Amino acid sequence: MLVDTPVVIIGGFGLGNFGDDLLMLAAVNAARKVHDAKDITVLIYRGGERYCRRLDAMPQYVVRQAETTVRSQVAIYGGGTQFYDFQGTSLRRSKWERAQRFLEGLASGRMSLANLRRPQGVRLDLDEKTRRAAISIGLGPFARSESEQSAAKQLAGCEFLSVRDETSMRYCQNWGLEQASLHSDFGYASSLWGADLPGLKNSSPPYRVGIIVRDWYRTEEGFRHLAASMELAASLEKRGHKPTFFIFDGFGDTTCRRTVQSSSFSNVIWNPNRLSISDQLNELAACDVLVTSRAHGAIVGSALGIPAICTVIEPKLRIMAETLEDAAVGWESPFEVADGVELVEATLDCLDDRRRAAQDVSAKHAESAHLSADELADYLQRVAPSPGG
Repeated sequence: MLVDTPVVIIGGFGLGNFGDDLLMLAAVNAARKVHDAKDITVLIYRGGERYCRRLDAMPQYVVRQAETTVRSQVAIYGGGTQFYDFQGTSLRRSKWERAQRFLEGLASGRMSLANLRRPQGVRLDLDEKTRRAAISIGLGPFARSESEQSAAKQLAGCEFLSVRDETSMRYCQNWGLEQASLHSDFGYASSLWGADLPGLKNSSPPYRVGIIVRDWYRTEEGFRHLAASMELAASLEKRGHKPTFFIFDGFGDTTCRRTVQSSSFSNVIWNPNRLSISDQLNELAACDVLVTSRAHGAIVGSALGIPAICTVIEPKLRIMAETLEDAAVGWESPFEVADGVELVEATLDCLDDRRRAAQDVSAKHAESAHLSADELADYLQRVAPSPGG
């Protein structure tokens, strides 16, 4: 399949992941500073066409095929951790779990009967004349040197390259990518998503503690966070708090989704076929603190003025806790429940200070994200001006 378009945006889009959905909207709106929406194409995965137009009806959406070639003025890697290597997984879902995921994939349009015979592999080739840019990119970890070399080679072809954290910037420096710049994740900049943030609620006991969990089959230590989070919720409830579970990927996080839905705790499952960005933001804004195993839980939480406890199931969450300064702390493996309770209580004990810290640090990062969007617009205006002039 050939995709011939002035601007194409590439990422993990159309999979129903809340963080990636925000990045998709932000990337489109950044490109809109120069190009009309009709000249912007977003490559999405199968099933995404059912909801992407609900989030933003203006750009073009093209479903990736087994072999897709892109011919464009500029191809933009649209944010997220697109370059990494955990070298496989050490855990495996049960046959029952895999069967359930497959049936749900059929129902959602993400899979077909052909996937019974082979995985849904997608090969993407960029035409040699297509210029490349990358925004809000996270890098690593890299378990194998060949994976790191492959990432370095792909990013070396980007004339415009903006990464989102110090660790990613160090990778670029080690690879000799002098064009790389450090700017904050687009997730901080709500105006780039095209959504208005709800106001900060008045806090008083009982406090609502949002707990964001995700399926993590890459390590036993990381997988442990689900059971630990359930135990944490029970302990917090006994202390008079109101825990609420959040699933940011209702299609992919099937183990977590079934676990929380079968519990007595309230839960909010992101399903973009039914919910809007504003719906999700309103639910998150009702929380006083977030315990999150997803980086964009901490990012969006800070934009809402909510402090975070980052559940460190992978290095990215430790980076996030450091990036948010006084607005976040890390809950480290093996995720002892007593430690989690202590972190939550310590945050609530100085909630006003932590809230101010969240507002201050997110405003700083939002300014940085907007600067990256402006620099991308300058680049597009230089090398790929709008066909309409």
